[in-house]
Amino acid sequence: HIIVCGAGNVGTRVIEFLLEMGERVVVVERNPSGIIVELARDRQIELLRGDATDDTTLDFCDLEAAHSLVAITDSDTANLEAALGARARSPRLAVVARIRDHSFALSIGRQFGIEPSFSPTELTAPAIAGLARFPGTRGRVCFDGETYNIGERQPGEGPPPAHECVPLYLWRAGNLLPIHDFAEMKPEDRLLFIVPLSQFRTASATA
Repeated sequence: HIIVCGAGNVGTRVIEFLLEMGERVVVVERNPSGIIVELARDRQIELLRGDATDDTTLDFCDLEAAHSLVAITDSDTANLEAALGARARSPRLAVVARIRDHSFALSIGRQFGIEPSFSPTELTAPAIAGLARFPGTRGRVCFDGETYNIGERQPGEGPPPAHECVPLYLWRAGNLLPIHDFAEMKPEDRLLFIVPLSQFRTASATA
């Protein structure tokens, strides 16, 4: 499951995108909106009414079994506290935290080794939802009736592990090169690719 801490305007959209990807979502929110309450009533999500910075609340989220945690409240400090609290309990948990103050984000990176950081304009709801499911997400695109996640692989990471991925470009020695097959990659290359999200919804529905 994916834990979403904060269900404001952006948080609600993140939750909706995660549900579209077939993910099981646990939401932590002190004052849930009518939309979130309705999703909980329909059993599309699990809702915990509480403070994500509270240790007791985090203990109810089953962090050891979670895939990732998204901290997206309206407070940068609360997001950091929730992220660090979750990491303290589950060191290998993937965490995505929205930090709107750029200098604060850089400071967090230096002091806690949390990388990478993204500006508010980069962290749209689809990107946040994608990062929670797929590290390296850079956005989302739709065409021909299919929704694709845009991903990036760093040097040394190799091709993406998901099925049905489509390679787009390599960044090699300062040059952007089109790529048609993952076999064209070299260890030092950065890769940009897309992956259709329908395969994950199908897998979740049959699981």
